[in-house]
Amino acid sequence: MPSDTDAEYVICNGDWKLLADKNHKPIELFNQAEDPLEFFNLLDEKAGIVERLHRLMLDKIKSIENDPLRPVQLSKDHSSGKH
Repeated sequence: MPSDTDAEYVICNGDWKLLADKNHKPIELFNQAEDPLEFFNLLDEKAGIVERLHRLMLDKIKSIENDPLRPVQLSKDHSSGKH
């Protein structure tokens, strides 16, 4: 499905929603209570909130990557049946 954003990651906390690109760099911040249609990107105005949510996001990504129950991703050659 096409998208108008480069967002690959999102984290919501309270009224806030932070979106990040594939390199985990924050690209958009919205206050969902005051701006439910997400017209106003507050990334530059709310540095403290961006920092806090970005830290939460990175911690969650690290937790997922280090989860011992996470399925192992097969290489393309192995998953296609080529040996």
